[in-house]
Amino acid sequence: MQRLKQREREEEDRLEELLTEMQTKVTESQNRLKRLRSQKRVLHDKGIKIVNHGLKSLDELEEVERVEAEAVVAVQANGGFGVVDWSALELPEGLD
Repeated sequence: MQRLKQREREEEDRLEELLTEMQTKVTESQNRLKRLRSQKRVLHDKGIKIVNHGLKSLDELEEVERVEAEAVVAVQANGGFGVVDWSALELPEGLD
């Protein structure tokens, strides 16, 4: 009887370990899926921006985003916030 109880406890411990390991793998997989979906969404959004700005490449879009970010920082540094008048920033041709 004592031997059966010991084997039962061992098997319960083994089952608990397996469940913990499985839950860890499920969580890791869910996190990978979340990251992939986020990357997919970002790429989709960048594609839309490229088309909307009439750009030809991701490099051009990154340049536009860099210039816009610098402009926002400059506006905020001067006490502005919220809305930016892009036409007042004298962006290089094709970046507005």
